Amino acid sequence: MNVKHPPGPGRRRAVVTVPRPAGRRDRRRPVYRLANAVLTTGVLTTGVAAGGAPASAADASPPGPGAREGVSAVLKHSGIGIGGLIAVEGDDEPYYGGLITLTTRDGGTILTYCIEFGIDLDWNSPYQEGKWAETSTLKGNKDAGKVNWVLQNSYPKIPTGELGKLIGSDVSDDEAAAATQAAVWHFSDHITAVPTEPVAAKLADYLVSHAKDFKEPGASLTLGRAEVGGESGTPLGPIEITSASAQVDARLDTAAVAIGTALTDKAGNVLSDADGKLLRPAKSGDSLYVKAPADARPGSATVSATTSLRVPIGRAFVSPGNQSLIVAGSTVVSATAQATATWTTPEPTPTKSPAPTGSPTSTTSPTAVPSHSPPPTPSAGGESPGGGWINPTPATSEVPRAEGPLADTGAQAPYGRILALTGAALACGAGLVVLIRRRRRRAH
Repeated sequence: MNVKHPPGPGRRRAVVTVPRPAGRRDRRRPVYRLANAVLTTGVLTTGVAAGGAPASAADASPPGPGAREGVSAVLKHSGIGIGGLIAVEGDDEPYYGGLITLTTRDGGTILTYCIEFGIDLDWNSPYQEGKWAETSTLKGNKDAGKVNWVLQNSYPKIPTGELGKLIGSDVSDDEAAAATQAAVWHFSDHITAVPTEPVAAKLADYLVSHAKDFKEPGASLTLGRAEVGGESGTPLGPIEITSASAQVDARLDTAAVAIGTALTDKAGNVLSDADGKLLRPAKSGDSLYVKAPADARPGSATVSATTSLRVPIGRAFVSPGNQSLIVAGSTVVSATAQATATWTTPEPTPTKSPAPTGSPTSTTSPTAVPSHSPPPTPSAGGESPGGGWINPTPATSEVPRAEGPLADTGAQAPYGRILALTGAALACGAGLVVLIRRRRRRAH
């Protein structure tokens, strides 16, 4: 926190000005103080370092659509904590620096320090846990790891009695907080910041000179993939859980559960109960899958994960347009994360038709039609060819018919009629030839 002492007439405005109580003129004291019941001897009475009653993850409302992962909090007006005045090179007035308190929705407390010296604090602003890369001063900062070292090796994590031994002097809470803030600014903003109190200045110098590079801590809770998808009836995922907590609970939304959706493992084994809640808590590194019924219409399900933990020291808290903060300690608070699984209906598998076997063929071939007609048969009362009368009406020749069905070519009926007419014409022609010959004989 960088609150400059209220300016006098003609002096420029401070970065953040907090009015002092009327008549208070002692510049060696912080402008505002939290009640001693909140912070005493570097330990939050609600459980930052000592065992307070853990907040239940079930007490926290699940994040709404678009909510981010991790811990959410608010900077209330009473968030100015223990600290002292810090002189900054180039400014003629000291700034107030020390612990800033964030409050979570479930009543938890997070202690932080400022890591963006030139940006104002906006009271009642929402803050969200984030990565160093989301802050303007730690992103790409080669000294970002040293900020974390200071937090891990100073107040409030390390009691004032232990800090005093490091420098050979008794150290108060105010002096320890001011020294820590000055050392943090040295590495986050690369400014020369020295507490006005000699003991605090000595401790700040110790912290700066001994700082080493510490890696960025992991998140309180994240889900590896915010969105997964696929076909209904198959496990959709993986949704990998990463958390600083030993146990993580997860559940599906009620609408998805109502149609038979369940949390499963990769093989499709069901891991959730009838209400869509995990049968047993998951741990960091586990992966969850979502499986909707095979006949489910296209839809989606929301996986909500929750856990309770102390926010890892060194995690950043960001708020759009406001000063970024970094965690120095916390009570047990709730962390949440969400992921969405979306499914589609599988395309029906086309049925294969049997391979064609060719056109059906006739079992009996048609009988061949004779190339000529048989000789005429004399009718009763007619003369034989040797010299007698014959019936002038020729005997018709019977056309043989094919036995059995023909191949289905569409020409069976016309073909039969043509054969019959041809045979009749031939028989008639033969009869006329015989008659003409008879008449010629008579003429002679």
